[in-house]
Amino acid sequence: MNNTHAAVIDSCDGQLSASIAEGNPRELIINADGRRLGAARIDHDAVDGKFNAKKTLLVVFGLPIKTDLRNPQAQLLSIYALRPRLHLVLKRTFGGGIFDVAFARDGRSLYISSRFGYEIIDTETRQIETFDVESEPVLSREQCGVQ
Repeated sequence: MNNTHAAVIDSCDGQLSASIAEGNPRELIINADGRRLGAARIDHDAVDGKFNAKKTLLVVFGLPIKTDLRNPQAQLLSIYALRPRLHLVLKRTFGGGIFDVAFARDGRSLYISSRFGYEIIDTETRQIETFDVESEPVLSREQCGVQ
């Protein structure tokens, strides 16, 4: 079952974009200033995501390409490094769906809000801190247009 509802994900300055390849739901395409920068395999759609401000990381999340009808609300999250070459850094499954993702101002930590709580992922060490739904972590997040 293919549930691809892909979005185009743009960097804050519009120089980078990411989207699922037309006609190939298993390929994520990264473009820089309208030219193809690279491609990576992906096993879920791209409902939403973000580039970090340094334009070195991309996080993408969405439903699996093959949805398990026994657990259809699960979403997958993939973190890609853009340099030195495009490659997958980490992939996680969230059973209750993802509400929001944001990079911390340090550019390497990732904040994830889901139905069952929060996670902070250090993209360099791959360490994960989890917080319950009533204990939202305090984290200074990157925002477009805010230094």
